[in-house]
Amino acid sequence: MVLDIHHFRCNSGCDKLEEILPGFLTSWKDTSLPAKIHASSPRSPGDCRSHHDYVNPTDLYPFLKLAREFGQDLDVMVEAKQKDQAMFRLVKDLAACPMIRQTGPASLSFA
Repeated sequence: MVLDIHHFRCNSGCDKLEEILPGFLTSWKDTSLPAKIHASSPRSPGDCRSHHDYVNPTDLYPFLKLAREFGQDLDVMVEAKQKDQAMFRLVKDLAACPMIRQTGPASLSFA
C-alpha cells in the first residue's frame, strides 16, 4: 500500500491518519523495504485535489512527526509539477524544521 497524504486529506471522511498509520506500516512489514508515501500540496484552496508546483513543508512535516513515533524509515515520493526542483526545495525547507537534518541532497533524518 502507498499512502497519499494529500489525497487522504481530500477524501478521508472521518478517518484520521493516526488511526490508519499502524495498518499502513504493517502492510510493509515483510517486504524489507521502507514504507512509501506520496506527498503533495493542493494547487489552491478551491482546487484541493490538483497538485501544486511545489510541496509546502507544512503539508508534510506534521505527518513526518507522527510517523516518527513508529520508528520506521519512509520513502517520500514528491508529486509536484516542478518534479526534481520541488523535491530539492522540499528537502531544504524540511531541513529547517525542528528535529530534522539533511543527510544528503535528497534525504533527511530526524535529529
